[in-house]
Amino acid sequence: MGKTFSALALVLVLGSMASRAEAADTDGYSYSDFQLNTAADIFDICTLDAARADYPAAHSFCLGYFAGGQHFHRAVTRGPDFLPIACPAQTVTRDQAVEVFVVFMRANPQYLQEPPMEAVFRAVSAKWPCTK
Repeated sequence: MGKTFSALALVLVLGSMASRAEAADTDGYSYSDFQLNTAADIFDICTLDAARADYPAAHSFCLGYFAGGQHFHRAVTRGPDFLPIACPAQTVTRDQAVEVFVVFMRANPQYLQEPPMEAVFRAVSAKWPCTK
C-alpha cells in the first residue's frame, strides 16, 4: 500500500504542477479561441505573447481576421444601402487596427462576450468615426 500511495501522491502532485504551469502559460489563449465564439477569443489570439511558439500562427490569423473584416466592410459599403461603420485614413494599417481593438477591449471588457466582428467594428468606429 505504501508504494501505491506514493505513486498516487506523485501523480497528483505532478498533475497539479502541470495544471498550474499550463494555466500560467496560456494567459487566456487556447486553441479553442480559433472557433471565434466571442470577442474574447480574437482578443486572446491577437494579444498572444510573441515569445510563445504559437505566436506566428496566432498573429497571422489575427491579421487575416482583420483583413477579412476590412474587405467585408469595403464590399458592403460600396453600394448605396450601407453606410460605413468606421472611416480610418487610407494609411491605417491592419496592425494599427488590431492595436485599436486591443486597447479598446482592455478599456471596455464588457464587450468581450460580443460576437467578434461586432466588437472589432465597435472599437474601430470609436477610434475612427465617420462624419458623413
